[in-house]
Amino acid sequence: MKETKSTCCYCGVGGGVVIQSEGERIIGVRGDSDHPANFGRLCTKGATPHLCAQPDSRARHVFSYTAGFRHVADAGRE
Repeated sequence: MKETKSTCCYCGVGGGVVIQSEGERIIGVRGDSDHPANFGRLCTKGATPHLCAQPDSRARHVFSYTAGFRHVADAGRE
């Protein structure tokens, strides 16, 4: 497991994060206790990037609003 120090991108605070990865996959994120903006603490958004940073969970096509709403509505009917 590799650990990389970085800055959280979700707001203007710029808290320090430690990103845990294996190969190209992010497996965890924790606060950087050495960072003066957050002292190792993370908010809800800052603690979850590893849950949405997986290539298989991202949209692969550009949707118009109409097409996007239709897609969501159709998925809800299944």
